[in-house]
Amino acid sequence: MAYINGTGIISPQKTAGTSDFLTEITEHNTEFLKCIEPNYKEFIDPLAARRMSRLIKMGITSALMCIRDAGISEPDAIITGTGLGSVEDTEKILSSIHDENTIFYPTPFIQSTYNTISSQIAIILKCHNYNSTYVHRIFSFESTLQDALMQIEEGTAQNILAGGIDEMTLNHLHIIRRLGDLKQEPESNLRLLEYRTPGTLAGEGSSYFVLSKNKNDHSYARLQGVKTIFHPTDKKELEANITG
Repeated sequence: MAYINGTGIISPQKTAGTSDFLTEITEHNTEFLKCIEPNYKEFIDPLAARRMSRLIKMGITSALMCIRDAGISEPDAIITGTGLGSVEDTEKILSSIHDENTIFYPTPFIQSTYNTISSQIAIILKCHNYNSTYVHRIFSFESTLQDALMQIEEGTAQNILAGGIDEMTLNHLHIIRRLGDLKQEPESNLRLLEYRTPGTLAGEGSSYFVLSKNKNDHSYARLQGVKTIFHPTDKKELEANITG
């Protein structure tokens, strides 16, 4: 069990840098739900930000928002979950190899590793504590939470910065649309239930939370535990586990 004592969220809604949650709803009529990004200059040095990908800037900024919201200077652990990592940088590398048979972009190559975000957060915070990244596809964030809860239960950490982050690109969207779980054409996110076509809208986002052993006056909620379901036989089994 842990308490959520801080949040930092960058999403397709206006959630960045505000204590109000969804007081103003943003409509999207695009291929996928793209994040509404904040002014990064308030959190990251502009010269350093020029060398960072969009995903890394979102991750660092949401983490710093979370730390500020929780009122702590240094977490006892930094744990991140991502299913795709910096897929935009990876696409740049593969495109340069395919088109020119060489790598013209050294920065994307360096930043394409999955643990870049957690590492950059640690560098900015000057945090030398436990640092880990989980890349378990759709179970990445759940694995992050399990790790955080076990450390709090064992007493090895008091305040843990735990987050999940993924970005979307058109190239990746076209690939995963073949699975049949996503809309094939742009649709309004505010009228999603009105459409009779199968699937939902793809999206992206970066969210970090400070999970703590102790409750305080600023605590948002209590996290009791995490449950994952591996390879359900059908949708009915999945629904039963969610509702039960």
